Amino acid sequence: MRKLAAILLVLLSFAPRAAAEDTRGVHWRDLSLEQSLKQAGKDGKLVLLDCWATWCVYCIVMDREIWSQEALARVVEEETIPVRAEVDPHKGLGLDLRLRYQVQGMPLVLLLHPEDGRVLGRLEGIQTPESIIHAIDEARTLAWPERQAEADSDNPAALLRLAGQLLRGGDGEKALGYARRVRELDPTCSQDAADDAALLMADLFTKTQEPDKAREALFLASTKCQGASGILEIWERLVARDREAGDAARLGETLARRVDLFPRQVGPRLDLATWLTENGSEPGKVLAILDDALALDAEDTRVLEALARHYNAQDDPERALDLLEEAIRIDPHDPELRELRLRIVLANR
Repeated sequence: MRKLAAILLVLLSFAPRAAAEDTRGVHWRDLSLEQSLKQAGKDGKLVLLDCWATWCVYCIVMDREIWSQEALARVVEEETIPVRAEVDPHKGLGLDLRLRYQVQGMPLVLLLHPEDGRVLGRLEGIQTPESIIHAIDEARTLAWPERQAEADSDNPAALLRLAGQLLRGGDGEKALGYARRVRELDPTCSQDAADDAALLMADLFTKTQEPDKAREALFLASTKCQGASGILEIWERLVARDREAGDAARLGETLARRVDLFPRQVGPRLDLATWLTENGSEPGKVLAILDDALALDAEDTRVLEALARHYNAQDDPERALDLLEEAIRIDPHDPELRELRLRIVLANR
């Protein structure tokens, strides 16, 4: 536990930037408190209750700078049922919660036992990702002290939970052992656990500056976990690893493979088109990939911008400007689209 802050800071610093269509922080459940307690009881999780108000400046800061962080979101959603409640006596909102949990100032984060809603952790004021995750781990121990015995079980979900807790507590060696055991117990990701184990191992190996081992763990999962919930993040991490390694050929193979596996997604096609352009591929191949992306979503301004840049590079500024006009119609507030249009106009006067 004492090393939690240092460990999490490393994890956050290496958290990948997700594709635009997948980017998000904590996904708050649209449940009442009673519903969330019931769901948490079924799932064996805590309830994380975030009390907020529209006039609460630090609540806004928490939203923008803390709850938006993907590494934190992953832990919160694995360990809790996260719900929010507006508590404002002037509006008559959340009065029962205000009385039940003595809500005075905000932001206030409560960690609740699913059996009876009793408070296991109370975080008042603005928090850090480290303090939130530390409180979650401590609350789990208070709620289910016997779960430390899960280390001897053959339940992948239980072992994965312990591995994450150990990693956040600074015991990387034990965490790695449990993650490997999860991978043995769920070799084909049929229990939707080996994918999360691979992500945990990649975090650990990144922290210990062993990028090849991090990639190996991700690549193994990418071949066996196609239906798992973490497969998109696994492929995002693989792309990030290959890009950081500077191996252009391997990056190209990874990007092409990702397009094949996710044919209905725009982001992978854009990434591949960018790589092909940067590595001197024939324009016709790039155009075909971008046209396929446009067919998937004709109003994706990223695709329209990429096509505009492509046509401009191929000495067709009129077609480029037509595409930019369409993109600006869809998103009139994007300054980069307007700047690109101006540059093309000025360059062709």
